[in-house]
Amino acid sequence: MEKTFNPPLLQASLSAALILVAALAPPAKGAMVAVPLGAAPARSLLGQEGVRLIGAGTIEGSLVIQADAIPIGFALTNHILLMRAIPEFCSSGTIDAQN
Repeated sequence: MEKTFNPPLLQASLSAALILVAALAPPAKGAMVAVPLGAAPARSLLGQEGVRLIGAGTIEGSLVIQADAIPIGFALTNHILLMRAIPEFCSSGTIDAQN
């Protein structure tokens, strides 16, 4: 069976991926979910200036945090994924950005 290139399928896949990335991209500041991808625990973000704990996330080892700015450099070097905090990723199902 010969494989053929399918541009519409490729375009649809790329569009879906971009929409997902845009939907979960962390905000410049505010509530975010920190998910550890390596050995460093997500709680290591709590030592960064302007980062406060809101609660535990639903993904194992994840935390919901409130940040005055994205600690992206620290997160990347410590293998921590930052995502927009949406209720499905928060243990209580709600996001209280005032904590």
